[in-house]
Amino acid sequence: MQIKTKLLIFGISTIVILTAYQLWDNYLDYKNSVTQARALHLSQYQNIFENLLKEQYVLFGLGLTALLNDQHLMQLFAEQKREELYQKIKHYHDIARQDFHIDHIHFHLAPAISFLRVHLPEKHSDDLASFRPMVVETNKILQPKRGLEVGRKGLKLRLIYPAFYQNKHIGSIEISGEPLRLAHHLKHIFGLEYAVGIKQQVFDKAKRFESAKTDIKIGEQVFYTFSSQIASEFISQYQENDIDYIFDEQLYTTYKIPLHDFTNQYIGDLLLIENIDSIQKMMWHKLMWHLVVSIFMVIIIVSLLSWFITKSIHNPLQYIVKIAENISSGYLNQEFKNNHRNDEIGRLAFAMQKMAIQLRENLLCVQEVIEQIKIMSNQLKQTAEQIAQNSSLQTTNLEKTNQSMVHLTNSVGHNASSASYTFSRAKEAALLAQQGDKAILNTTLVMEEIIERINVVKEIAHQTRLLALNAAIEAAKAGQQGLGFEVVASEVRQLSDHSHETALKISQLTYNSQKVSDYAKKMFNRILPEVQETAQLVDGINQTCHEQSKKIIEINKLIIQLEIITHQNLAASEELASASSEMNTQAQQLSTLMNHFIL
Repeated sequence: MQIKTKLLIFGISTIVILTAYQLWDNYLDYKNSVTQARALHLSQYQNIFENLLKEQYVLFGLGLTALLNDQHLMQLFAEQKREELYQKIKHYHDIARQDFHIDHIHFHLAPAISFLRVHLPEKHSDDLASFRPMVVETNKILQPKRGLEVGRKGLKLRLIYPAFYQNKHIGSIEISGEPLRLAHHLKHIFGLEYAVGIKQQVFDKAKRFESAKTDIKIGEQVFYTFSSQIASEFISQYQENDIDYIFDEQLYTTYKIPLHDFTNQYIGDLLLIENIDSIQKMMWHKLMWHLVVSIFMVIIIVSLLSWFITKSIHNPLQYIVKIAENISSGYLNQEFKNNHRNDEIGRLAFAMQKMAIQLRENLLCVQEVIEQIKIMSNQLKQTAEQIAQNSSLQTTNLEKTNQSMVHLTNSVGHNASSASYTFSRAKEAALLAQQGDKAILNTTLVMEEIIERINVVKEIAHQTRLLALNAAIEAAKAGQQGLGFEVVASEVRQLSDHSHETALKISQLTYNSQKVSDYAKKMFNRILPEVQETAQLVDGINQTCHEQSKKIIEINKLIIQLEIITHQNLAASEELASASSEMNTQAQQLSTLMNHFIL
């Protein structure tokens, strides 16, 4: 998978993730906004309701203060003149009911006996102590009491002051009103529906007259009064733990304002019902708008990031990949663009450039070495061929030398045989000399000539010995060449011929000596020592010839060994020539491989 595809996948994944995150974040913001708005509304409604209560208490206080300050009224109340009191206060009650939302004015005798209900004058003298604790408490502690209290007809807002006449406690006066008027203010101002729920045990304690058909009991609460039919129908599906409801295809939410009596004891709730469908739609549209803007911003950011990554990473990497592919194809003469980056890609490009340069230099060195190997292999091949040729020529010369040495050996052997024969003949001549002393004397001159010839033979033998020594030296020096053996062999052959001729002359002279032996018989005794000496000399020649024969045999052995070594050199030179040819072939193949690279 290409980097560009990976970057595209990364960008799309990032957009999806960021969009999901933004959607979730916006949803949480929406939920928080709804929660905060609900909390704010609840706080506002509760504050307004409490402020309305306080205002109503102020109005009630003003009314009670006016009554308590009217001494005539207090006198009538103290004298318990119910009818006169009623006639005097009836007009005030009507005005207060109309202008100050005062529903009832009620006079009590201590501790809690009804004296006059201005709104219901015919009913009086009933004991309220069992269900009107505010009256009992006021008359007991002689302190004003105010607050919500549930009576037989339901929830009322009451303010009770103790009454005094001439500093004597005569009872208490109560002003009460309907708290639902305060809820009506919320309905008219904010468009809220409402319902009042009172705990069942509170109703039971207040001895409520009877349950209405419209009562709706949910849990421990009894909702007995509603702002409208819509509120009644809404309460019918109300659950204590739920907040939002879909009613009549509209979204509603509820707010609980807890109700407490004058002792601050919880007695029930004022349940406000608000239609938030338009608010919810507005906030939802706002959420969607924020989401669209967020997605658009994410797309722009990811696009800019992708463009930056493509420009700073993908394109340089693509360029480096192209350079690497060209290098792998053999193009080492690549020109790199100027690289001024210090990040990983810059270092990678610099390393690639350095590698290409180093590889090119190394391959140039390898190419030079290949050319040198080719030249050296050719030279080695020529040298091996020359050595093989010289070895072959040396082998031929050694074979000829060996043949010559065979002839020389034969000649020396023949000379030795001749010398032995001469020695035997000399002995016979000595024996004959003893018989022919006189003849020997006559052959003295001839024998002198023989002695001279014999000296020549000795000289020849001496020279032969020197030549044999030279032949040994030349054989040692010959090494691979061995050309000197032919010269030595030729000289030895000539000396051998000369020795042969001399021997013939000696024979001839000996023959002549035999002719004159008869005349030299008398001289034999004088010639006999010389004859014996001649025999000894001939014996020395014989021994010398035998020694020469041994040396020549040793030379032949050396020549044979030299011939073997020469054959080995010839085979080694041929193998060397073959190896040089193979090395030249390998160098050619390596050169062919090097042609793949363009330097």
